[in-house]
Amino acid sequence: MGRRFVIRRASPTRKILDSSSPVRFPADSALPDPYDGLVEDAGDEPLCATTALGATLLVEDVPWGVVTLDSLDPRAFDSVDLEIFEAFLGVAAATVRAAGWIHRLEERLARRQKIAVSHSTQSGPGKSSPKALKCCRSSHGSRELSPHPTCLF
Repeated sequence: MGRRFVIRRASPTRKILDSSSPVRFPADSALPDPYDGLVEDAGDEPLCATTALGATLLVEDVPWGVVTLDSLDPRAFDSVDLEIFEAFLGVAAATVRAAGWIHRLEERLARRQKIAVSHSTQSGPGKSSPKALKCCRSSHGSRELSPHPTCLF
């Protein structure tokens, strides 16, 4: 759902964050469910989950969020393999990390494009634009820097 909740002292979210492994909440749990009432039933009363399974999503060993599974069936998570659930959490954490890397690369590219545009407008008509230097191997095997027209950086 991507919602934000206040983390109260006696809440399922706090219990999940305080645990190093997935936490199952039975149907008769006394803890208030922050999701109760968020999904409306076809009838007059909103749906209330009866059981839940949750775990902290760690990204680079820092809590990034909480993943919860809720069900109206009180036995829905009895047969869930916790190792598979933890593997799913690992994939979710890797996805968050990858999205962060992509975002940072896009920002870096945008900055470099601004620099390239700035350099091309500064050169103006009749002036030569700066060319990037590329490390090339000469015919006798030594390395040297030479202008390369296709490289900007």
